[in-house]
Amino acid sequence: MGGLSAAISRLLALPKNKRAIEPYSFAFGYWTFNSDKGITGSSGGQTFYTDLGVAGFCAGVWSTPWANNGLSLGKAAWNKVLDAIGNSGGVIDWLFADVEVDTTGNGDFTSFTITGITGLTAAFARNSNYTQSWNGVTSLSAQMAAEGATIDKIKLSAAQSYDYVVWNKSVETFRNKLIDKVLWEPTVARYPSAQGSNYDAFYSGSTSDAPPDLNGHPEYRSNMVGNATSPVLYGEIDTIQTGWQISTSDSTRLLPGATTNPVYTVSRSPWSSFLITMQKLRSAKRNAPNIPLTPWIASPLYTGGGTSDKPPPVGFADVKAGWNANVGQTYSAAGNSAYYYELVRHAALHGVKAFGYFNDYGTNASGITAMALLLNNTLTEINSRIGGFTLGVASTNTSRVDWLSKYLVSGAPAYYGSTYWWRVTVKSGNTLSVQGTTLPGPSGNVGMWVETVGNTLTGITIL
Repeated sequence: MGGLSAAISRLLALPKNKRAIEPYSFAFGYWTFNSDKGITGSSGGQTFYTDLGVAGFCAGVWSTPWANNGLSLGKAAWNKVLDAIGNSGGVIDWLFADVEVDTTGNGDFTSFTITGITGLTAAFARNSNYTQSWNGVTSLSAQMAAEGATIDKIKLSAAQSYDYVVWNKSVETFRNKLIDKVLWEPTVARYPSAQGSNYDAFYSGSTSDAPPDLNGHPEYRSNMVGNATSPVLYGEIDTIQTGWQISTSDSTRLLPGATTNPVYTVSRSPWSSFLITMQKLRSAKRNAPNIPLTPWIASPLYTGGGTSDKPPPVGFADVKAGWNANVGQTYSAAGNSAYYYELVRHAALHGVKAFGYFNDYGTNASGITAMALLLNNTLTEINSRIGGFTLGVASTNTSRVDWLSKYLVSGAPAYYGSTYWWRVTVKSGNTLSVQGTTLPGPSGNVGMWVETVGNTLTGITIL
């Protein structure tokens, strides 16, 4: 409980309305276990708690989305945490859950994982729970059938079928229900004014409308945790640049398959990182316009984990080509963190109530105080215009992002009168005239604020 005591002390030190907690110890592990049967490729079932014990990873046995025992164990454990917080006089204003897919196997039911293990897909299909609802969640078989998808086709590539996309969306509905019941329901029962969400849980619309992930696959999402959506806006570009191409008939969309034409490639660059995050953010806003957003952003030092990649996956990371004090060696191209701060400005105009922040290099990172100050100044700059959180946004904020665009515009109403504030950001190498002002400006800034009376912005010309 030593770690919990330290966490509670920090929570108690936070000001009212900013008392946030991230239950990181609940991010992975045992609580995804099913109380009855785990799945093996050979037998299709194995009793976890009587045959294999409760501790650690059960070798050779895959957990399931139907986490009955995990739900009761997790809820009991979280209620003990809430008891300790309450007994200390603590209050939770914000619950930022960070329950991600567990890559050890406990909780990872994505098509990319289970189709790589002989017999596992078939074992899922013959499990009796496959056709049953769970805690109000529609059964996996019914969710698949509703969109004409089958479990037999989830091993096919994107060029052959999007059934794998439907599967990944469907299994996530079970994970989010588990998080809702374990973490959110007990929290909001004690703190009715709390705001809660989970890492990357949001609404994306249909398969065809979903934004791409870093590898180009549609991130189809159909539910959330708590009372806010939480898309992750890290800006990583991975095999999306080699396995997908921009459609020549609709450049807001991607098609599976590589292209030799660089114009229609989503290549690693600051602009591509900016666009992929904006595509996802607008999907979340478009498909849940009346729900607050609490997206995750990373530290500007975050490179996507590939410090030796050429260049790093996150194009707007604050790194230079060569040696970096925190990151290490990077190659070929420096990041342009101007687009990181442009992302923060644009995101705030979409109904963001708070940001989750992945501080991947910790509190001792070189220059962290300066980075924190710059982020704080950016948020102050935004709040001075729109007055903080606002659900209402300009119509531009719900449109799909054009992958070939030379600039991007987002807007939201000011906190006074009928004024709107707009952020206009230009792609490096291009020049705009924005109501008579040239962008980039004399200091090289790639973005600018524009104020209008009414909710329409005109007067933008590419020079």
